Amino acid sequence: MHTSRMKKFMPVLLLAALPLFAADPPKNVPPKVKAKALLTIADNATFCDGSYALCIKAPCNPTVDSNGDVQCACVMENGWNMGPSSCADRTKNLTSTYSNLFNPNSATLTCPTKITWAWCYGAPCEKDSTKENVANCRCPTTTSTAVILVEASNCGTSDACSHMMSAANPKESTFANNHYYNWMMKHHPEANPNPPAPACQN
Repeated sequence: MHTSRMKKFMPVLLLAALPLFAADPPKNVPPKVKAKALLTIADNATFCDGSYALCIKAPCNPTVDSNGDVQCACVMENGWNMGPSSCADRTKNLTSTYSNLFNPNSATLTCPTKITWAWCYGAPCEKDSTKENVANCRCPTTTSTAVILVEASNCGTSDACSHMMSAANPKESTFANNHYYNWMMKHHPEANPNPPAPACQN
């Protein structure tokens, strides 16, 4: 074939061949589920006076659901509390927040090994219809070094570290203990906030 004619036919041949080599369209692949980012108290600490769920000593169901959450049995309280949501939101939605209410006769126990525990700060809660003053809160879980508030007299014998419990990492535990007390003493000393809980010595 004449060279000039070959040049005219080559683009046509290439275009005709393209569908034979075109890649299949990509399939719809669901996005990977990202791990939940646990709220930090230092960046999310709004003080309110009202109803709240206190989970600082709460036992939790050991069964972790498909979202990585567990249900914890917390105590419904009323008074000053520190949490990540606004005060307006907390009047509409029962929320797990923090206070030093349970600090008297208590101490912070740092578990000797990494455990799986529940981080209830800011967790949504519902009033238990069968138990008075109990709130059921859905708390995300994580595995790391944990600090649990226990009875001071049980520091050496507590088995809290072997159960699914509401807890905190050491940094958050220290910040919450101190910040709550310092803020309350500065702004509402008349409320007589409890001082930070000491650490277990044994």
